[in-house]
Amino acid sequence: MKFSIITPSYKQVDYLSLCAKSVEDQTGNFQHEHIIQNGGSGTEFDEWAAGQNFSIIYKEKDSGMYDAINRGFKKAKGDILAWLNCGL
Repeated sequence: MKFSIITPSYKQVDYLSLCAKSVEDQTGNFQHEHIIQNGGSGTEFDEWAAGQNFSIIYKEKDSGMYDAINRGFKKAKGDILAWLNCGL
């Protein structure tokens, strides 16, 4: 079984790093992918994203959080889809 977790993100790098680590740390008898849909947060996000090796990151303009989530769902390859917000 494979889970796809979608995280919409825009200028939330501090919280996003905690969110990504939380998804990465999950263990069990399953596979998972973490898709981060970023609306173009700038250089701080770019620097953070360059160091990622677990999450799948898409940086593209969107029409807001729900558009970003739906874009992620369309790219997901899991049997079960979910989203996890990263901000307050």
